[in-house]
Amino acid sequence: MMLAVFSLRAGGWRYAVVGEDEEYCSLLESVIDMIPSVTDENTLSLIAQREYRDRVVSYEKSVASAYSQDKASTISTIAFPTLEEISEAEKEKVQLSLNTYYPFLEEGGEDANRYLCQINDLDALFFVKSETEGSLRSITLYLNGEVFRKALFSSDLKAFEEEELLTLLSSLLLGDGYSTYRIIRNPDTASLLIDGEAVSSSFVVLEKGSHTFSLSSYGYGNAKYSMEVGDEKTIEVTMEREEPHSVYVSSLPWDSKVWVDGIEKEDKFIPSIYSPFTLTLESDGFSTLSYESGKKDSVVRISLKPEWTSDSSILEKKKNSFYSSIFTTLLSFGGMVASEAVDKINGGTTAALSRVVLKGVSIVSLINMFRTAVDYYSYSGF
Repeated sequence: MMLAVFSLRAGGWRYAVVGEDEEYCSLLESVIDMIPSVTDENTLSLIAQREYRDRVVSYEKSVASAYSQDKASTISTIAFPTLEEISEAEKEKVQLSLNTYYPFLEEGGEDANRYLCQINDLDALFFVKSETEGSLRSITLYLNGEVFRKALFSSDLKAFEEEELLTLLSSLLLGDGYSTYRIIRNPDTASLLIDGEAVSSSFVVLEKGSHTFSLSSYGYGNAKYSMEVGDEKTIEVTMEREEPHSVYVSSLPWDSKVWVDGIEKEDKFIPSIYSPFTLTLESDGFSTLSYESGKKDSVVRISLKPEWTSDSSILEKKKNSFYSSIFTTLLSFGGMVASEAVDKINGGTTAALSRVVLKGVSIVSLINMFRTAVDYYSYSGF
């Protein structure tokens, strides 16, 4: 029996970005990454049709293979594919070489783009064409051979272009339940998580409804709250500034130099500081240590490690010395016990001096074993 297996990507929107302007291509890719997934019905329908065509091609190849192998009777076991609906699609980036396809993209028009999409199994082929106009670049962005956007672009206009691209791509890839929002942070240095995902841009695409916003910033601590978003275009997230507190840095060694957030302090008592903060301690002969505190601790205790502790060979030598002392101790005690046994067998004729020497060696070995054990334990403790 001949079986045909048709692979179906779970709704993968396959796209490629090629072009002459690397900065704009990078911006376009970063904006696409901001789109959570593909939910637009028209785009999902096109993905389903492409995947259906792929399965039909696989079916035809299986049928042709059956005829060529004189197995026509097995053709009835090969199921003809059906068009399957897709409710949501993930994004899948495909790498294409500009040098290979540039002549087609430059002069071929829509037919050439459709051909490139077909041979590379793409749903979207973005081509960026750039021309210099003074200090600006004239950008023409094509999507599958058609003009998708025209813009004047420079590094200074990056934020504006990011918002425009995000709006266009959201309309292309997302359903009505999503919208593009400008994020205003207060303070503007605050780190922001939305629903647990880090947001570094000033713009974000969100599904309308309730979302969790988590913020953290020096001097403001942490804040977390839920917010309903709808048709508004701007989301403002704010934090209340915390009161400063004092902290004393207790260090070992006591004369360690102290830096707070990169600024050296003359005194280890710091009367006014905001959490979280980073302490860096340094002392001659000791390894530098940095410590970050997110609490309002009144006292921070830090012990620096001697520099020699970073040398693993020293610890290995201490370990070998300890094991060697154990062996020597066992050997000397064994010799002492054997000497006494021989002395008893010979009726006490063994030289007293040799017994005294062996006992002395055993005691010294035992003392040395304890010394090396303490030494090894002390070094390994660091």
